[in-house]
Amino acid sequence: MKKLFPLVIFVSLMACAKEEGDPLINPPGQTHRTQYNSIQIVGDFQGWNLNDFENTKMDLVQDYKWERLTYFNAPQDSIRFKIVANRDWNYAFGTVGADTGLTGYAEPNCNGLGDHITAGPIYRAGYWKFEFNENTLFYRISLVSTPQGKIYGKVAFQDDSLPPLPEATIRVYRDTVSIVSVKSDTLTGNYEVSNLEDGNYRLYFEAAGYKPDSISLTISGWSTIDAGTVVLVPEAGNEYAFADGPFVSIQVDGNLSDWPYTAVQDTIGDSPWAASGDLGALYVGHDERNLYIAVDYVASNNAIIIYINVNNADTTDGTLNGNTLDWFARNFLFADSTPAEFIVAKWVGEGAPEPALRHILSGTTTQEVPQGDYEVINTVPPSGGRGVVEVRIPYDVLYNLGQDRVMPYAKARVVVVIAGGDNWNGPESLPENSGTDGSGAPTLLENMYVEEIDSDGQ
Repeated sequence: MKKLFPLVIFVSLMACAKEEGDPLINPPGQTHRTQYNSIQIVGDFQGWNLNDFENTKMDLVQDYKWERLTYFNAPQDSIRFKIVANRDWNYAFGTVGADTGLTGYAEPNCNGLGDHITAGPIYRAGYWKFEFNENTLFYRISLVSTPQGKIYGKVAFQDDSLPPLPEATIRVYRDTVSIVSVKSDTLTGNYEVSNLEDGNYRLYFEAAGYKPDSISLTISGWSTIDAGTVVLVPEAGNEYAFADGPFVSIQVDGNLSDWPYTAVQDTIGDSPWAASGDLGALYVGHDERNLYIAVDYVASNNAIIIYINVNNADTTDGTLNGNTLDWFARNFLFADSTPAEFIVAKWVGEGAPEPALRHILSGTTTQEVPQGDYEVINTVPPSGGRGVVEVRIPYDVLYNLGQDRVMPYAKARVVVVIAGGDNWNGPESLPENSGTDGSGAPTLLENMYVEEIDSDGQ
């Protein structure tokens, strides 16, 4: 008589345990051996998007060995990722162990939340290679190449077009950090700055006897940028000048129909703060005696702030850090060639005062401009909503050179922001500046709208 033995099945439930893949296969177009149809790198640097296959898939370069180049446009302290096979989270490799720097051994069956690999640092922008051996589960991340972006251009001089030309110094800043300085060629005026990583750059031009100038540029993907010609203007000449046209004819009444053009156009409805703070358009213009600014915006229990730079005769005024001011301290920074010298601000909320204009005297101190010296109106109700802030500022307030007088070759630079409470940043600026994400982090406002007030120095 046959004995019947009970069938016993042991099931082991272990996080990140040993996993078997499919039998040996050759993915389409591949000649190397593997257990999987595909493998991809999915992580926080691409939004954990498993469906972004074309931008995350690895290449099978040898039997069981996979590689992928991934571009990081800035250094990062660490990255989190998983290695996923067959486009299926059930075949996810991660780890429950400690962080391992840039090399280590992954573990299979890490298909739930967490159990990701934390690696780093990604210490330089550039292309980084991910390597993975599906047999040994060893992974490695290594820097392959760094960006080699380049900016080139020419410095010209308004009063001198024949060589030898004056020598200009071009100081280069990445964000707010000075990284290098170069000289222009005295025969051609040409200059070049090479080996630049991706990021936002400001070039500051100066030469003895000439007014300094600056430009802002962005390097992305190893791009080469022709910055054009920067024309430096002699320091010598008139101590003051008068505004040149074209002029606008504006009534400060909250009605935008008399504005002939928009300086910067945006869309109401694209802000992450929605109806709590959104910018629709910035208007900037001038006439013989005044600078005019208007903003179409939506806000509720947040602030609308306009920062103005005019590079006036008082070279000691202004601030590079709006977070240290005694009025509307917010986490915004400014390039050292364009400090914020005036501020128009309004908190939109019940009981909040009307908008006002202040002169920024230093990094900590502002001075109220008497209300009779300028005009300002705000049409957004205290309970919040959509409306306009519009302001007229006489040149005597901005430059303090006497009625209707401006600095020779005067330019007004303007940027408007929505901002949260004290020491916070905001979700949007006009013109747009990277970093206005509403997170509260310090935000550099180097992109400002430029209104040319005097074009001939007279």
